Amino acid sequence: MRNNVAMIAFAVCALLATVIVTRGLGSEFIPRLSEEAIVVNVVRIAGTDLAESVRYNTQMERAILAAFPDEVRHVWSRVGTAEVATDPMGVELSDIFISLQPRSRWKRVATQAELMALVQKEFRDMPGQRIAMSQPIELRMDEMIAGVRGDVAMKLYGDDFDVLVQKAQEIGAILGSIEGAADLSTEQLTGQPVLQIRVDQEALARYGVPAKAVMQLVESMGTKNLGDVVEGPELLTYCQHNR
Repeated sequence: MRNNVAMIAFAVCALLATVIVTRGLGSEFIPRLSEEAIVVNVVRIAGTDLAESVRYNTQMERAILAAFPDEVRHVWSRVGTAEVATDPMGVELSDIFISLQPRSRWKRVATQAELMALVQKEFRDMPGQRIAMSQPIELRMDEMIAGVRGDVAMKLYGDDFDVLVQKAQEIGAILGSIEGAADLSTEQLTGQPVLQIRVDQEALARYGVPAKAVMQLVESMGTKNLGDVVEGPELLTYCQHNR
């Protein structure tokens, strides 16, 4: 109380110093938690068969185990859509799950972020695929919230497939030029092969075969719908598959 002026001045200086330091600190609305596991989302070229995906995943698993024996406990992969499907995935899409050892056993890195960077570096010499690093719970949350396996996503809608591909590349180039952007990738838009069969009307006329009979035979080689049965809120389709 005898030195109240000095004490007030000291308190004001301490408050100003705290404000200055606080303004220079970073902040996060929801901090990223360490799940003690890593997921490597792998996207390969559309049309990659199951055998090739399994072979490539096995090669990646062995590379991880050999490079990080003190950091990695187990590695396993999931290819395509699971039996109880939570999201549609082709066989060209894979998730490689990496469970980690306790931090006290780590030797090459000190944090999970450093480990993810080194894991991604191990895959740079494996061409023909795009990878994205995440965590199991974090990956599922991103998919449920935005339907995209990433922290930040931009969606483009339209009817013209070629225009979508062109504009997606332009947007990707702009986003890639932003400082701080990392692991940028554009969704794969390659389509699927389609078999189109056209009947020869003149040949059918010579043999007296109706075009409808030929098209029914072609349809039976795949899946032919016999009818629909409505049962409650669900729609059940009964099909006959002939070979």
